[in-house]
Amino acid sequence: MYNNSQPLSQIFMQGVAAVRPEKLLASAVRIEDDNLIVNNNAFHIKKHCYVVGFGKAVLGMAVQLEKILGSALLSGIVTVPQDIFDTFAALPDLLPAPDTRITFIEGAKNNLPDLNAHNGAIKIQSFIRNIEDGNVLIVLISGGGSALLPSPKHPLTLKEKTALIQSLSKAGATIVELNTVRKKLSELKGGKLALLAKHLTVVTLILSDVIGDPLDYIASGPTVPNLDEPDAALNILRKYHLLDVVPQSVRQILVSDTEFSGTTNADQFDWVSNVVIGNNKMACEGAAEQARKLGYQTIILTRLISADVGYLSEWYGRLVRLIITYSQSELRELFEYTRSKMWYDLVNVDEILRFDMEKPICLIGAGEPTLVVQGNGRGGRNQELALRVSLELDNIGTTKKIMFLSAGTDGIDGPTDVAGAVGYLRLVSDARSVGIQPTEFLSNNDSYGFYASFKNGEYFIKTGHTGTNVMDLHVITIEP
Repeated sequence: MYNNSQPLSQIFMQGVAAVRPEKLLASAVRIEDDNLIVNNNAFHIKKHCYVVGFGKAVLGMAVQLEKILGSALLSGIVTVPQDIFDTFAALPDLLPAPDTRITFIEGAKNNLPDLNAHNGAIKIQSFIRNIEDGNVLIVLISGGGSALLPSPKHPLTLKEKTALIQSLSKAGATIVELNTVRKKLSELKGGKLALLAKHLTVVTLILSDVIGDPLDYIASGPTVPNLDEPDAALNILRKYHLLDVVPQSVRQILVSDTEFSGTTNADQFDWVSNVVIGNNKMACEGAAEQARKLGYQTIILTRLISADVGYLSEWYGRLVRLIITYSQSELRELFEYTRSKMWYDLVNVDEILRFDMEKPICLIGAGEPTLVVQGNGRGGRNQELALRVSLELDNIGTTKKIMFLSAGTDGIDGPTDVAGAVGYLRLVSDARSVGIQPTEFLSNNDSYGFYASFKNGEYFIKTGHTGTNVMDLHVITIEP
């Protein structure tokens, strides 16, 4: 029986713990004399520090930053997810002090831009404009930052922009593609916040939620030059057959606006320092450390996963099958192809072949797969991936114990109350034995419905909001 005390959950939670914002800030930032020190780089504080921020994890980042800066911090404005203070009511270390100098604005309910987030973005714009020249502005960015900093270009409305992003997401657009479009349609993203703060020393602290940590795509790059090609956003809408159905306001901006597209030299942003203080590499390393403590021979496969969940489940199924049959030549072929076509950081297959196949093995992957939603069910990419991997494992004839976890480090998978789910070798046959047909749930994208009905939700991963976000972690365990 699986429960939250079992190894996969422990491994996942240690990965999450490695990227908790308060831990990351405490490691990266300090004050020495009149200098702000970030990863051993010094920034002189002329008079004061100010802070703005936006994202799912910036509450914890801002709270820790205020503790570190003390009197050096004069004021700030941070936009955070709706109801996050209620969510963290039992976690006082993640909440601001009663006398905090930072104004927190809640918005982006269900991770969608809304009027509250829009008003927060307007206040951030005004706040930055009014800071005295030469002071230090610290910008805190994490996953969810795009939804918490909505500032659509005229004549586009917030409702129109939100509808477009939702349509792209449902069509299977990657996070990189979504952010390309967001940058094009925004007053603050794609480097425009940095331009607004050109009279200041800007230090951006980033908790990355984008594969490979491309600074211009994390929260749509508000403090990074936009180096996209002029027609990049236009071509993305064409790719997903949306150009002919979007409002005229969208087409007007995409066709006529060439601002910032492919022409801005990054060296021109010399008043800005962008620093990644946390990413999924750190989460993988934290998870791997815990797996080794639990006695598993452990490797990190890749942290660049971006494939569709259907393809990815087949890949994981084939990987497990080849490992337990010790098919060396086929494993080498699989890894060589995958490294050349998809994930350039994929581990050397020899690391796996060195394992003692009679001892427990743990494989860790990370990234953000895509999921094309075609049904009306409830779920998320992590729950669907766990169920699809279970289907792939179902016809493997082995006595080994094989389990698979997929969960989001932010604690939320799609519009549900869970982080993800666990699959295992005989999950499908166990479900069918009690009259539950996994394929029927999958055909409606109803992975949540499946896991809720199977053994009373025992195989859900439930963490609540974690206060951080570095995409998803995948954990495979193979035991004798």
